[in-house]
Amino acid sequence: MSSLYLSNDQLDLCEQLKQIGFPQEISPGVHLGRGFADLGYEQFVVLPAEKILSLFTGDIIEFNPDQSDYFFVIPDTEDLMQFLYVEDYDCELIDFEDGREWSVTFTTAYGMLSGRGQTLWDALIFCSVHALENQKEYAA
Repeated sequence: MSSLYLSNDQLDLCEQLKQIGFPQEISPGVHLGRGFADLGYEQFVVLPAEKILSLFTGDIIEFNPDQSDYFFVIPDTEDLMQFLYVEDYDCELIDFEDGREWSVTFTTAYGMLSGRGQTLWDALIFCSVHALENQKEYAA
C-alpha cells in the first residue's frame, strides 16, 4: 500500500475491485474500507476475536461477519501481484521510471495490460481492476 491512509480515489478503486469480483478474504491483519454516502471512506484493521480497529478514530469495535457486505478488502501490493499471477497474467516489466513513477506491464491470453502510478500499489490496483473488467468482457 502507498501509505497507512489512502485517498478516497484509491479506496474507491478498492471498492470497485470488490464489486467486480476481487477475492474478499477477511482475517486478522487485513485492512478493510467502508464507504459512507457523501462522507467518503473509513479504514479499519481486522483484529482477532471478531473485532476491528478504526484507523480514523482509534476505536475498537465488534465485527460481525454478517456485516462484511458493507466492507471491502484493501489489498496490499503482495495481494495484487498474487491475484494477477493466479489469473494468468505474466509480469513482463516493473520499472521505477526516473525515480518518479512506477510502470508495470503484464501479458496474458487476452493481450497486454499496463499500469502506471506514483506507487507500485497504484499501478497494480489499476491493472487488477482492468484485469477483472477484461474477464467479465471476455466471459460475456
